[in-house]
Amino acid sequence: MLDTNKIMIIDDEPAIAGLVGEIVKEFELEPILVFEPKMALSEFNKHQPFLIFSDLTMPGMNGIEVLSRIREKSTTVDYIIMTGYGSIESAIDAIKLGASEYIQKPLNLDFIRHSIQKSIDKSALIKENAELKSMLSTQNSTDIIGKSQKLTRLLDVIRKVADSQTDVMVCGESGTGKEMIAKSIHNHSPRAEKPFVAVDCVALPRTLFESEMFGYEKGAFTGAESRKEGLLQQAQGGTLFIDEVTELDFDLQAKLLRVLQERKFRRVGGSELIDLDIRIVSATRRDPLEEVEKGTFRDDLYYRLSVIPLEVPPLRERREDISLLTHHFISQAASKNRVEVKKIAPQVLHILERYSWPGNIRELKNVIERLLILSGETIETSDLPQNLQVGAENIIEAYTDTGAEYKEAKEQVLSNFTNNYLQRLYKEEKGNISNIAKKSKLSRKALYDLIKKFDIKLNLD
Repeated sequence: MLDTNKIMIIDDEPAIAGLVGEIVKEFELEPILVFEPKMALSEFNKHQPFLIFSDLTMPGMNGIEVLSRIREKSTTVDYIIMTGYGSIESAIDAIKLGASEYIQKPLNLDFIRHSIQKSIDKSALIKENAELKSMLSTQNSTDIIGKSQKLTRLLDVIRKVADSQTDVMVCGESGTGKEMIAKSIHNHSPRAEKPFVAVDCVALPRTLFESEMFGYEKGAFTGAESRKEGLLQQAQGGTLFIDEVTELDFDLQAKLLRVLQERKFRRVGGSELIDLDIRIVSATRRDPLEEVEKGTFRDDLYYRLSVIPLEVPPLRERREDISLLTHHFISQAASKNRVEVKKIAPQVLHILERYSWPGNIRELKNVIERLLILSGETIETSDLPQNLQVGAENIIEAYTDTGAEYKEAKEQVLSNFTNNYLQRLYKEEKGNISNIAKKSKLSRKALYDLIKKFDIKLNLD
């Protein structure tokens, strides 16, 4: 486990190492100074720092060789190369081995500060993700997943409601998990060993509602060739979940109310009264009181069903739960599709946490499954669907907590590095652009583009 209080600085120049060490202390972190690169691996094993600043050119072993050995011990430690004599080739080698940054000397101190802050933020997120995965491992897959204050309050109410026999109405936007709430009430109730039966008032045609809900006797209508138990009887002793109950036709509402009041019913075409022992949990995406005021939903049925009303918060009001849900859905989708569980880039999690999620948990689940199937080993921002990528650049900038000042510092470092590198080649090749392009492995066009972009003043002085 990396120590998030320690940063290692490897440089054979004590003054440089000390300077970076002083900046590290500004963050109330402990700098570990290493002046001999051959000692870097043993010092890393001893202190386990979460971030390393390393010079590139050092006697005995260069920064890329040190990076290669460190990577054998840890793939998560951030590693930043510092150099005064760099080249594009060495930069590429460093990035391939997993270096986080490549900084030109003389050092831009603000850039150093921003690099430290970015690594601190990343480590905090990795730690949080580990905690989330630990929480997931202790939760049953059928449980409601989350740690937000709003969800915690809702779960407290559910636990109290579950032990009673009282009917419950669950309200919330589409995709918030209302059926999951109903199942949780059932699973934590004395009726848990009995059936949980669900009926969707939108999916069930009006003409079939009575026969499906109450069942029917043989010969009750054309095609009724034998007796059939309805959903009410199937749910005996357990819970009947009536989804989108406000969509039920007005005349059918009266029949449902009568059953709930008398706790008895008859099959269609039958005369026998059947005692009913069920608990009703209903749900709606609409505001039921508004439907009552509009006259589309019976007030007496509303008050009968909503002895205890529950409001499920939309995902945008419980953003603290998005990381936990994301890891849960990754594991779930990996098992379903028989693929490896993939890593998710910190920036992606941050974007997911900032998105409004109009489709709520259902939308998040579908997005995660799509990402798992279509992405590489790690889910990156470029894998996100277009609607999530809109504004992603601004979100990532906010995540890194760098803003315009960071961009300006980074641009300046890149400009200085490019300028110094090309000036040196220009002198070595006496201004021969073809040779410079060949040595830098750049096309003539790319070389001219760099000269123009960074306003490089080439000279032979």
